[in-house]
Amino acid sequence: MDPSRESLPGKPSADGRILYSSFQAGPSLPPYVRYALASLAQSGLAVTLLTNRRELDEDSLAFLNSHAIELFLTENDGFDFGMWRRYLNATPDTLRAAWSRLLLINDSVVYFRDVLPDFIARAESADADMVSLTANPNLGFHLQSFFLYLKPRAIQQLSAHLEESAAASAYWDTVRTMEVGLSRRMEASGLRIAPLFQTAKHIDFSYEELIRRGAGFVKRRFIDRRYYTSSPHYFWKNNERRAVELDYIRLIRESGNPDPAFPLDSLHTMVKTSPIQPVLYRLKRLGFLAFFPAIRALRRYCRFATPRILALDLLALLFCASVALIAGRIYGWPAALAGFLASAFLVMTLRRMRRHA
Repeated sequence: MDPSRESLPGKPSADGRILYSSFQAGPSLPPYVRYALASLAQSGLAVTLLTNRRELDEDSLAFLNSHAIELFLTENDGFDFGMWRRYLNATPDTLRAAWSRLLLINDSVVYFRDVLPDFIARAESADADMVSLTANPNLGFHLQSFFLYLKPRAIQQLSAHLEESAAASAYWDTVRTMEVGLSRRMEASGLRIAPLFQTAKHIDFSYEELIRRGAGFVKRRFIDRRYYTSSPHYFWKNNERRAVELDYIRLIRESGNPDPAFPLDSLHTMVKTSPIQPVLYRLKRLGFLAFFPAIRALRRYCRFATPRILALDLLALLFCASVALIAGRIYGWPAALAGFLASAFLVMTLRRMRRHA
């Protein structure tokens, strides 16, 4: 027997399998992970928890046993696709061949309502070979891999994709090769792919809409404030400040109709902001407002500038620098700055006059 599977056997299923991948640092399974696993256990498909190799506490093992969930311990390499690949490689071909359904799911989404059995039923009735909750147009249209429901032909393509694609250790390499690449492979093979949810705006900016619509899930990065602390610029440049600044826990409580059985208060322990973080956020915002327009203008200039325009602008720059140098030597650095600005203003005025002549 594979030593990774010795802890809990799970219940056998010839019809399909749910593979829930989760990376956690501590010995205990977080409450939101337990809630999702308990919901999945009601679906009728056998459930396996794939998680990084470590000692789980007795309470977590008892929870898995009570829900007949198989435990598969593995290395934290290759992100979710790496865990899924290793589980499938460790599963006998005869058992994999008997699966008619496969659900790949991970812990990057918090489900605060008991919606997963309904999502599986909707995915089953959808006229598509591979179904997700949401799609993303970045890097090319693709289904997001935190929930992928695969039917027989899609399972075959997944197996081929995992066999032919090299494992990636970098996050964005994994997204491009495994997540985006999987959707492209499905479409290239003539298979249909579809998300269950459509949103008015880009999915990254639409979780408030989904929560208010009663979808029952949200990306974990909005809960633990990882976008807020590490990558708010993406939201700023798309004029979507609200999406990154919103208090999602409060929104869920007030407008998301959470399941009373869901441990909503436990989400506060996931928040990773410090008291100084709002100040740092505002400083980043000021820097962004100061430099982003200049960067955008520079990119536009580099895109459309011809050799003639570059030559004329170089001559104009030399003229302004010469005026500043002469003024600075005679009257000092304040005069140099004034001379440079005055000559630059003169150059821009002459350029406008010529443009409108």
